[in-house]
Amino acid sequence: MDYLIKKTGRSRTRCFQLTQRPSFPEPVQRTALGRLWRKGDVDRWIEIYRPKDAQQSTDT
Repeated sequence: MDYLIKKTGRSRTRCFQLTQRPSFPEPVQRTALGRLWRKGDVDRWIEIYRPKDAQQSTDT
């Protein structure tokens, strides 16, 4: 989740909401501490569904 927060600049609550969308990639692992995604899957999702966020993260 921290990666998504950093890449999008959104709050933890908003990023949690984004991960609940049907279009968001399935986690590759679920642990007692949370869910884990492939960085590449998250990057592709941001490029497709949140292009403005993708642009912002490259500007910083």
